[in-house]
Amino acid sequence: MPIASIVAEYGMTELSSQYYDAPESRAAIEPRVKRAAAVAASAGRRRAGRLLPAGIVGTIRHLDLANRGSVIAVETEDLGAAVDGGIVLLGREAGAELRGCSLDAEELLRHRG
Repeated sequence: MPIASIVAEYGMTELSSQYYDAPESRAAIEPRVKRAAAVAASAGRRRAGRLLPAGIVGTIRHLDLANRGSVIAVETEDLGAAVDGGIVLLGREAGAELRGCSLDAEELLRHRG
């Protein structure tokens, strides 16, 4: 199967909207009701939480208007950079707690031996 026909999905149970990759760029494309931004990481730093320019890696903050009955903003420990119309995901911060699908992957690796 050609890699261009594989479409990855990125979502969180805390949010209503999902991202789907654009196969040509591998960027996660934002739905109309959702925006993501890369922000400066590490709560102990003086500038933690400030928005970063496009292309600069930080932790990802999501604003999801489809979540209007709940919390509409979630800051993650996922690393990535904002790009035109979406985000490029790069993994998790070092030492971040595993969540979601990461738990299944870790379980598989433990039993692989």
